[in-house]
Amino acid sequence: MTNSSVNFGFLAKHGDILVRHGALAERYVFDDPNAALVKIRQLAETLARQVAARIGLACGADTTFRDVERSLKDAGLLDQSLAEVMRTLRMAGNNAVHSLAGEQREALYQLKLLRQIAIWFHRTISPNKNFKPGPFVPPPDPTNADAAVKDELQAMREALASKEAELA
Repeated sequence: MTNSSVNFGFLAKHGDILVRHGALAERYVFDDPNAALVKIRQLAETLARQVAARIGLACGADTTFRDVERSLKDAGLLDQSLAEVMRTLRMAGNNAVHSLAGEQREALYQLKLLRQIAIWFHRTISPNKNFKPGPFVPPPDPTNADAAVKDELQAMREALASKEAELA
């Protein structure tokens, strides 16, 4: 599960760690929204730093995510809309880290925003500038999966009871 993602799988050609962060963010949306927000911020920053590095912008360890955002915007790589998306992801992630904040609804919303940054990243550093990723797919809610597993288990128990009665 943590190495595949419907929404971020296209990042695999740029590094497995990118897909892993996206898949973990998806997985945590319902189980641990705070952790999802942290992973979302980490991936957004990683994507921004990789683009900055590829075009030769200085992004050392002491360069903040905010500075990277500003540099990308100044270089003409982020329009106002994408800059706002990146700022929103950064601030939500910071809030999650420092205030232990995070609700499912917020994490799902931020995950959708993160996908916009991932698509921007892919289009920026890939030769395929017209990349069409398809629609965002909400991750499955594990509580629904639990219900499905319980239903399947109950059906198996009933089938077993029926076979045992048949044999008796």
